Amino acid sequence: MNLDILILILIVSSFAYADNGSRANLPELSSQSNHSTTQDPPEGNPSNKTLPRIGRRGDGDWMEEYAVASDEIWTRARNRGCSFFSAFGLSDHEAAQQLFQPPLNTIASPWKDFGDISSWGFTQTYDITEDLGAQTEFERADKDGDFGWGIGNALRGLNVDDRAFCHGGLNKVTQVVHGDYLKHIRNEVNFDQQSLMRGNRRIRATGGRFLFSINPFHGVLMGMDLLSIPSAAAQRNPPVQGNDLPDINKMSDILFLYWKFYTDNAFDTRNIRYFFMLSVSNHETLGIIKRAFPNVDWSYFPEWPGVTFEGNQPEFRAILGSPNGRSFAFFLIQHKADLGNKFITKVQVFLSNTEHGTVNLCFHVADAPVS
Repeated sequence: MNLDILILILIVSSFAYADNGSRANLPELSSQSNHSTTQDPPEGNPSNKTLPRIGRRGDGDWMEEYAVASDEIWTRARNRGCSFFSAFGLSDHEAAQQLFQPPLNTIASPWKDFGDISSWGFTQTYDITEDLGAQTEFERADKDGDFGWGIGNALRGLNVDDRAFCHGGLNKVTQVVHGDYLKHIRNEVNFDQQSLMRGNRRIRATGGRFLFSINPFHGVLMGMDLLSIPSAAAQRNPPVQGNDLPDINKMSDILFLYWKFYTDNAFDTRNIRYFFMLSVSNHETLGIIKRAFPNVDWSYFPEWPGVTFEGNQPEFRAILGSPNGRSFAFFLIQHKADLGNKFITKVQVFLSNTEHGTVNLCFHVADAPVS
């Protein structure tokens, strides 16, 4: 079977697993920046960037429901982003010592084997050759008129492929769910009733999902529709807690194992150039983005190329330290052995080319300078 079209459909009732793996419990991430190789960005409130004027498009009022980040949230995200930015250029041991309190000896992810994904109860719900309609459409709309992601102009602006694999392109749109997704949506066995055994340990399905796209040729990874394991676990009845949770549960680990799977043998695993987060919906991240653009009418916010924040700006550091930025930071920091020392240089904030225009982020990746 061609590995590129491997599908990991697992039947929850017949799972067979190895003994318990080691849990990657990390201490609390330090909220204080402690830099040895970089300088903190200037203090103070974000500047009000001058935005290019465009015609009114859709209705930006939907952003009104999200509160502007408080001083506490902004400062915590900015300090976290500062720590990430410094850690990009450090060794694994140095990064582990700086990022966490108490310090660790290593921050490297323990998850190396692609098989760990399925053995902890995750299923790949569709083959990458399947046309999923709007989910695999990067233009404004698909052939049936359903809204697509509206970022084709951004992909072309970066000179990378703008089509999904199922449409003859290079972007492998993949959905991974914790649990048997097909049984759940067919109302056969709800996530709440699904579980598997690892030795003597019962692992309950959470319903956490990761819809993402990987273009290994051009080095593009896009987060598309994401529901974290902790968020999904809290929605179950009863909530999934403690040892009932899978040990591999971080988006950065799932994405990296797929990145390595899609790049092994045929492509350079170190060729990661762009991270996208599409249609941002996380409340805290949107609050941080709103604070980065005070007094902006989002109905007039630009599409691609949007507005760029460079690495030395406080807005960049805050977005990097946001919930939607830190998964990509950990992707790079926890996999230095495979990727080398990479760092995120800047972020572009832009609206999708759709009727209502959702917020998207594009993080640029480069080799970290030698400190």
